[in-house]
Amino acid sequence: MPETPAEPSGRPGLAQAERQFVRSVVAGLVLLGAVAVVGPLLSYRSDVAGARAEFQSRMTREARVYAEALGLHLKLLQTELLRVSEGVGPDVKRELPTEDLQDLTTPRAGLFHAGVMVLDAQGKLRWSDPPLAESDSTFALLSREAQAGGRG
Repeated sequence: MPETPAEPSGRPGLAQAERQFVRSVVAGLVLLGAVAVVGPLLSYRSDVAGARAEFQSRMTREARVYAEALGLHLKLLQTELLRVSEGVGPDVKRELPTEDLQDLTTPRAGLFHAGVMVLDAQGKLRWSDPPLAESDSTFALLSREAQAGGRG
């Protein structure tokens, strides 16, 4: 018959102290493991939040640059329209520069010889002057050809 270790008869508190010590060590290891798991998770979350903030900041800067470029382009279009429109009408009394005369006399010369089109990000026609159907726009044709060429 196997013998079971008997509690030391002289020190009953020693076994209880050993059990308490083992419980404390196990609790400490569990706490250490929890800190080892939770710490990196919290760090990861803060890193993700930082990356999102940087991405949002970058997108804001890019949008600002694109908006400024679009504003400059629209200002150029407005200036060119004003320049061209000054020479149109029955009361033209001043001599026009050669550039303005070409705009008025030659349909294929000048900045707006084909009209003005406003396209969305996908290249679809949103507005044009003179009014065009989307299928009529040269840009729509070119973008379709480019998309077909990019797929093949």
